[in-house]
Amino acid sequence: MAVYADLHMHTSYSDGLDSPVSLLARVKAKGVSVASITDHDTTKGYVEARKAAEEMGIELVTGIEVSSYYKEGAVHMLGYFLDEASVAAQKLVDSNNSGRVERMEKILWRLDRLGYKVDMEQLLLFTGEGTLGRVALARYMVKLGYFRITEDAFYTLLGDGKPAYEAVDRLTPQEAIELIHQAGGVSSLAHPGRNLNEKDVEAFEEAGLDAVEAYNPYHKANDTAKWLDIASRRRLGITGGSDCHGPLWKNHDVGDAGLDIALMEELRTRANTPACGKTGVGGN
Repeated sequence: MAVYADLHMHTSYSDGLDSPVSLLARVKAKGVSVASITDHDTTKGYVEARKAAEEMGIELVTGIEVSSYYKEGAVHMLGYFLDEASVAAQKLVDSNNSGRVERMEKILWRLDRLGYKVDMEQLLLFTGEGTLGRVALARYMVKLGYFRITEDAFYTLLGDGKPAYEAVDRLTPQEAIELIHQAGGVSSLAHPGRNLNEKDVEAFEEAGLDAVEAYNPYHKANDTAKWLDIASRRRLGITGGSDCHGPLWKNHDVGDAGLDIALMEELRTRANTPACGKTGVGGN
């Protein structure tokens, strides 16, 4: 399938390596027509990229990837077409960012007990405008020489259930969906095949889940087919994207996954339907 829209990308405002403008330049070079910057718990990248997108002839869809907590693990909820200046969108940002420093302090304490010395102030300087999270920490530990690549830090220490993992007091997926709707947006479950099943989708549907990300680099062909079937049977929309963070992981570059023009138009129609999900809150 030719990728017309890549709706899952990250910039240096969260845990990506590209600035918003440099990311759009790669979108343009790849021939992708529609893009969404879905930084973790922030819309700053989208705001910065709007003018450049217009000049490059790229349709830029408002986006965010919201971190939520479910069954002792992380679930990411994507929000599209939302009003980034709304009170609800600000709540999405504030609710998650307020607990990041406290969580990181706990992770660094665990690392210290395991023999890995990481200074919080230096980590904050390294992170800069980006999201203070496990990806930033993994990159910093690579810089310190503890690991060769970021994936090794996750497999060894930072991944869910690993020795330095620390849960964070976040929104539930249901709360994230409701706030996305209140901001006028459409909600989509990010890379569901990694750790979720149809029963989980049922729970999220009660809060008004609008779509699932069937197309992403984590899904093999059978995973994609499974989630397309689930979406069809449950009358959910379909989203897709590369989850690009820059030149870090193979098969995660701009345009490596996404939607064709027909599926993008279906999503656009869903966003403009007077009622998104079961909450009765409309799209923009």
